[in-house]
Amino acid sequence: MRLRLFLLAAVSCLGAVPYAFADPIAISRGTVALASPFSGLDPPFGFELFGNDTAIAVETFAQGTPAVGAGTRVDLSTTVTPSQFLNHPLRETVNGAQFDVFLSGGLNFNATPFIVPATISGSFSTLFTMSGVLSGFSDRDRAGLPLFTANLAGHGTASLVSLRDTGGGSFLVGSTVFTFSPAPVSPTPEPRTLVMLVAGLAFGALSLRRRAVAPK
Repeated sequence: MRLRLFLLAAVSCLGAVPYAFADPIAISRGTVALASPFSGLDPPFGFELFGNDTAIAVETFAQGTPAVGAGTRVDLSTTVTPSQFLNHPLRETVNGAQFDVFLSGGLNFNATPFIVPATISGSFSTLFTMSGVLSGFSDRDRAGLPLFTANLAGHGTASLVSLRDTGGGSFLVGSTVFTFSPAPVSPTPEPRTLVMLVAGLAFGALSLRRRAVAPK
């Protein structure tokens, strides 16, 4: 009887352990769009993150770059956090598991600085890498243990969009958008290269064997 109670208690404890995804989930597509004081918050801005069996979407009140000037150095690096003012949980999918949660945490964007062009027809984009941690809680207060904690990573292009030229080399920015890209695929060796590699390994193994059996 005591053994049965112990096993039941152990199973209950296991059921309360949150999902913890140690390996970073690679975000291969999607966007994080930030508002500026000149765009307002309608439509809402936020995350749309997609990876392997992962889909995360939530609003954010974080704001991006409001304005830039021609010839100035701009760094779009920032930390973006999900909105803490939602009244209902959101359905999120992480590594194939679905959760109805309130999100907490943040995404850290490290962007390469660039020089603002002289005209609005120039490039207002640069590369970025992202790392972050998001946790999902069952209650709005985000109290207690999270239902999951996920490490995220990705890269892509950061852009200033919906620009307005106000003259004198000044540009108002409607939104800062981080667009994710798939990770580059490693080149596959040609068949001839594979044959040469296998032959080299076989020759090396044969040489070692001959040395091992050679009379002293």
